[in-house]
Amino acid sequence: MEDMFYKCSSFKELDLSNFNTNNVTNMKSMFSECRSLKDLNIFNFITNNFKQMEYMFRGCSRNFQNEIKFHYPNIKEEAFNGF
Repeated sequence: MEDMFYKCSSFKELDLSNFNTNNVTNMKSMFSECRSLKDLNIFNFITNNFKQMEYMFRGCSRNFQNEIKFHYPNIKEEAFNGF
């Protein structure tokens, strides 16, 4: 799922709560540079197998990053590197 939504500037909201991430290991830069993204539902993401999360939210607004950290505390800090 690396770079799946990279630089998707047209998305303001995404509901990915139905994504099955049980076997996913790489989420690197998945939402990187999505500067317009304000609402993201990843409620059912299972992050136990994630090995790479670097830059997952790099380039997203600081407010958006703080919301993600608050609602999804299991996401590793490396996902926010490079703001």
